[in-house]
Amino acid sequence: MMRFLRANTASKMSLPALAAFAVLVAGGAAPSFAQSLQKVDRKLDQLENQLSEQQKQEEFLSRKSRELWTEEQALQSEAISVARRTQRLETTLTDLEDQLETLEAREKRANTSLEDKAGQYARILMALQRLSTTPPEAVIALPTSPQDTLRSAVLLKAALPGVEQHARDLRNELHDISTLRADIRDRREEMATATAALQQERGSLATLLDEKRRLRSETEAEAREAAKAVSKLADEAKSLGDLLATLRTRAEGLPIPRMRPDEPIKQQPEPQLAKRTEPDSDTLGTSTIAKNEPPKPPAEKGNAPSAESADDEKFAVGSSITLARGHLRMPVSGKVVTLFGEKSRGPDGLTVARSKGIEISTRENAQVVSPFDGKVVFSGPFRGYGRLLIIEHGEGYHSLIAGFDRLDSVVGQYVLAGEPVGIMGETAPKLYLEMRQDGEAINPLPWLASKNGKVSG
Repeated sequence: MMRFLRANTASKMSLPALAAFAVLVAGGAAPSFAQSLQKVDRKLDQLENQLSEQQKQEEFLSRKSRELWTEEQALQSEAISVARRTQRLETTLTDLEDQLETLEAREKRANTSLEDKAGQYARILMALQRLSTTPPEAVIALPTSPQDTLRSAVLLKAALPGVEQHARDLRNELHDISTLRADIRDRREEMATATAALQQERGSLATLLDEKRRLRSETEAEAREAAKAVSKLADEAKSLGDLLATLRTRAEGLPIPRMRPDEPIKQQPEPQLAKRTEPDSDTLGTSTIAKNEPPKPPAEKGNAPSAESADDEKFAVGSSITLARGHLRMPVSGKVVTLFGEKSRGPDGLTVARSKGIEISTRENAQVVSPFDGKVVFSGPFRGYGRLLIIEHGEGYHSLIAGFDRLDSVVGQYVLAGEPVGIMGETAPKLYLEMRQDGEAINPLPWLASKNGKVSG
């Protein structure tokens, strides 16, 4: 660069300027002019070195950003897999507990029946035993008439096969129940061990994700500011509908946040969305926000994308929620105890009104996941709902989830279908799920992958 600048400068000097320069050199001004040139050279060298260092730093940060993005995507995908396995284990454990309860009830009924008939069977068996040990010649010495004795013997002999069959049936049933109970206990122990291992793995993943968030301090700072702003909105909102309307209005006036460093959001072409007609609930978690590509190296000067290209898409999700109707992930494994439109008590436990969502009874410390791709627009306590999570899915749809003991998502975070977002509590936990379209509550069950009474992730 120095050689280019110096050569370029020399080529542009005219002949009169060169003549004047020769006069100056011949005179006493040569030393001072030479010193000035040396200062300029040193300054150019410094600028050139600084530019080189900045370029190296920019390349390093860009490379580091791409590495972090790749690692975060791998961890995000692994977290989804771990959460799915955890929810399936939770469902299996619940089923095993139900089976064990049924078997214990059957065993209790069998024991009661056996005890009730034990006296009768004992008397019959004792009579048969006495009859079998009585010599034939001693029958004439019995106080009863020979006809009565013969009649009793015939009746006892006829009853013996039935008594023996009942006894065998009861013994077999008790043996089968005992065997099943032992098998179920063994499986429960195995499931508990596997669940503990998965919990530990999920904890390790959470630690790694926290480390990645710490490294990306700028994003964390933006998330904290967004969380503060949303918390203020929650304090001012009078109802859940008021809060949601405020969040929607606020989102319309905000610039689109960068979803990953140094890459503008690209518009998803409509034909690609139209191809997806039957999304699979097990593969929705692999769909990604805005193509889920790593950030590209920074564009060179003069080729930077314009702001208009980033404004083409208001909300980028991996797939269309309207095409995923009937295939959204159940946020938690459990049993639906309150249906949409059913009369139920409000969050305060006093007022009775029509439910705008569904309630799912869960296991203690159950894993909660996102039902679909989206952006977290609210995360925190809200009035009588406790800890509330609101996810914007695009196309005017929001999901509202409450009942958490712990929230693992922050405002501004983009989550995928099946990605862990929180944990349920330990005392009679119930998860509340509400879906809204353009601010109006809709029945979430037709949107979910499982519509029966018992649901799983």
